[in-house]
Amino acid sequence: MKIIAIAMARAICFVSLEDLNPRGRIFYPDLSKGLVEEFRFQKAPTGLWELDLQSGISFEDGKVGDIVVQKLSIYRTGFVIDTISSTSDSEKALEDILGWGVKNFGVNYHPSMITRTGYYSQIVAHLDLPLDRLNPVLASTSKIVSEMVARNFNMSIPYETSAVHLSFDPSRTTLTPGGFSIEKRAGHPFSENRYFCGAPLRTEEHIDVLQRFEDEAAGREPSKLEIESVLSDASKSVSFWMEHADANEMRDLQRAVDTIRNVKEFALKRQQSKIS
Repeated sequence: MKIIAIAMARAICFVSLEDLNPRGRIFYPDLSKGLVEEFRFQKAPTGLWELDLQSGISFEDGKVGDIVVQKLSIYRTGFVIDTISSTSDSEKALEDILGWGVKNFGVNYHPSMITRTGYYSQIVAHLDLPLDRLNPVLASTSKIVSEMVARNFNMSIPYETSAVHLSFDPSRTTLTPGGFSIEKRAGHPFSENRYFCGAPLRTEEHIDVLQRFEDEAAGREPSKLEIESVLSDASKSVSFWMEHADANEMRDLQRAVDTIRNVKEFALKRQQSKIS
C-alpha cells in the first residue's frame, strides 16, 4: 500500500458553547475578526447573518502554526475542524485556537470540557489488489455481467468490483459517525488501483485498517500452525470416510491421502528453508 494523499482529516469536538461563554461576554463579531487576523483565514463571515451558531459559523483556508486548516466550523454543540495532514493535527490546531481564545477573549475552556470527539478520514491510496479478489463470487459475477453486456452492446466492456462500503444501522443509534468505504478513484483507469477511502477513524487508525485490508485481501502465507491445523482436519475427515467408503471411493480417498502427505512434506521443506 502507498498513501498518495490525505484528502481530509476531520475532528469533531463536542463541547457546549454555553460553557465556553458562561457570562455572555464574548462579542462574536470581534471574535470572528480576531480569528481572521490571527490565523489568516481567507474566507470568513462578512455579516451578522452569517454568525449563526445553529447552522455553523465557518472559517476557511487558514493556518495555525505550521498546520494548514481547510475549514473551522463553530456550532452551539462544539467544533468541526478539517486539515489535509492528519486528525492529530486537526485536534492540535483546535486546541491552539481555543488556547488563543482563552488568552485574548476570555473563553472559559479546559480540555476536559470536550465530552466526545469524533473523526472522519479521507485518504487517496494505491492498494496492490483488484477488489474482485475479495471473494470468488464477486469475480464470477463481474465476468457474467461483462459477458452479458458485451452481447448486448456487441463490444467488450469489462466489469469489475469498484467499491466496498461498510455502514451501520441508523435505527440503532442517533449518532452519525459516517461509513467506511474503499472505491476506485474517479478519473483514473481501474488498472492503476488508485482508491478513494473514507472512514470514521483517526488518520493513523485508517491507514492501519487499509494496510490490514490489503494484506488480508492479497493473501498471506499461512503459518506452520495454520497449515498443521488445516491438514489435521483434512486427515480426520479422510479417516472417517475411509471407514464408510466402497472400493471406487477408496481410490479417491487414497489420492486425497497422498495429496495431504505431499502438502505436509512441502510445508515442512518451506519452513526448513526459511530457518536455514
